[in-house]
Amino acid sequence: MKHKWMMGLCVVCAAALAMPAAAAPGPAPFAQSENCLSGLWEALQGSGFVTAEDGRVRYRSGWGDWQRFEPGFVTVEGQLYHVEADGVTFTRLPLGLSVVDGSVCYSSDGLSIQTFAPGFVTLDGRLYRVAADGYSFECRTAGVYLLGDEVYCVPADGAEFLTNGVYNGLQFGPDGRYTSGNAQLDGLVRQALDACCDPSMTQEEKLRAAYLYLRDNGRYLARSHYPRGSVDWAMAEGQFFLENHRGNCYGFAGAFLYMARQLGYQAYPVSGGVGYDNRDHAWVMIPWWNGTTYMFDVELEYAYRYRYANRRLLNLYQMTPAAAPFVYTFPQ
Repeated sequence: MKHKWMMGLCVVCAAALAMPAAAAPGPAPFAQSENCLSGLWEALQGSGFVTAEDGRVRYRSGWGDWQRFEPGFVTVEGQLYHVEADGVTFTRLPLGLSVVDGSVCYSSDGLSIQTFAPGFVTLDGRLYRVAADGYSFECRTAGVYLLGDEVYCVPADGAEFLTNGVYNGLQFGPDGRYTSGNAQLDGLVRQALDACCDPSMTQEEKLRAAYLYLRDNGRYLARSHYPRGSVDWAMAEGQFFLENHRGNCYGFAGAFLYMARQLGYQAYPVSGGVGYDNRDHAWVMIPWWNGTTYMFDVELEYAYRYRYANRRLLNLYQMTPAAAPFVYTFPQ
């Protein structure tokens, strides 16, 4: 904010207010009113931003009346401001973030509105995302979001994104991006997603493509079984599967788990049993937008299509337990 003050104000005011020292009779001195003084004060300040005695900020580009603007966001002298409904008063703002005319904006001086390159920006140690207009901050409901190829989290309704924290089992780093916490696994997941997804796909189409990629490119390999109800196997088995394209149900499930998470789904693994004989088995659960939590069993669908002699074309993608073609036993 710029203030252009006229020099010599004290001298001018002193002359205007001086009482004649006359010993001889003369006309009574003119009584200056408070309004006249206020007007004189403002007139003497010339062009630029002027703060009136009432605290209001206005702008004139030269001598004369205040410059009028269309109410709303305006750019003056290369900076962004907000003009109130009268067309001449500039909105005073609290320092930091505040809501201005329905938009969340940032001010560092209490008057101008700071502009940024659209995208993520860190202010006062907090991560935000600036909209395409360059000055308003995106506000979202709490949740996990796939933005481009990266996953971010808004932990509570508002504009701030989570950094260095965990939300519903998903870990987010200092840059706000989701990470498994294992850089090698993250790299393998990205390679797999690049192999089966393209930018034109929706989020759900990418999830389906990831499922089919694992089903059609993986092979069974006998490996360890894990206690029912345990989940600590998912990272190691998922990484082994993505490195070797082989594994048992734990490997298929672990690989799909981390691919789904990288796509913005709050997926979690289950180790339980399947079939009437209740054999050890693992699969993935994903809470959906409609409030239902669905099952995804990549390995068993692969087995019936490619491994077993009867080659049943089962669809074990996005099932409810009640609609599943097998009996699934969840851990207690």
